[in-house]
Amino acid sequence: MLLLFARVFPRADPAATMARLLNLLAIAIIMWPMLAVGHTVKHVVVLMMENRSFDHMLGYLHKENPEIDGIRGNESNPYNPADPNSPVIVISDEAEYVDPDPGHSQPATSQQIFGYETTCLAPDCPNPPPMNGFVANAEDKQEGMGVNVMRCFKPENVPVISELVRQFAVFDKWYSSVPGPTQPNRLYMHSGSSQGLAHNDEIALARGFEAKCIFQLLSEHGISWKSYFQIVPATVFFKWMRRPENWGNYHHFSLFEEHAAAGTLPAYSFIDPGYFDLPGQDFAQNDDHPRYAPLHNEEMQ
Repeated sequence: MLLLFARVFPRADPAATMARLLNLLAIAIIMWPMLAVGHTVKHVVVLMMENRSFDHMLGYLHKENPEIDGIRGNESNPYNPADPNSPVIVISDEAEYVDPDPGHSQPATSQQIFGYETTCLAPDCPNPPPMNGFVANAEDKQEGMGVNVMRCFKPENVPVISELVRQFAVFDKWYSSVPGPTQPNRLYMHSGSSQGLAHNDEIALARGFEAKCIFQLLSEHGISWKSYFQIVPATVFFKWMRRPENWGNYHHFSLFEEHAAAGTLPAYSFIDPGYFDLPGQDFAQNDDHPRYAPLHNEEMQ
């Protein structure tokens, strides 16, 4: 079984908009050999989490393994990126919670990456981007929040994901396809495109998209798949996924372990975590989205 953990890591790169398309290509390359008799990889499982940066979660693993492109411990961000004499906040390993939730709209993310809000497109954007607007954006949202967003996790405080990195593989150049919120990036994950969205457009999402997604491609080639979810499957934003013939491929996450133990997982499984709390549910929000503690996300992983 091959487990793939994906999340939105807000780093910047001119090729960032191709990340999800390349991801789909990678999955396709991995999955085609599954059709061969005797191939050792029979199942691919993708769990896509939320809104935590690579350095925030895994940056301090660089001290254990210098090959990981993490943080050195002396990185900083100014209060005012436009002022060369501005006071700065130095990164630390004191992360616990991030409350309130840092900005992750397209304007907020561009400010974090470039130091000011912009809609520039490569090659017109600063390259490399200065990545110097995180404190400024946080302070715009709430005075005193800049210290909090510059705090990262010690590996021992996120032991599950840290051990997965130690024992397996991690991509430290994984970029957000859309420098913005959740659903445009999840659309990219499934179809190689945000379908023109740069924000969570509830009306467009409710209407659904005609675009072909990876699940449709798998069905067309006779490859099995399932969509597991804890509260709601975000895969239903594609109209094809709403067809009655696909309803049997949706399963609550409580069945995932049962299917894995019974050997009945499909070739491709996608897992949507719990995006919010509901009264009476037996788990807390566990999608890694701030402000919740990583404990719930670690249990999910």
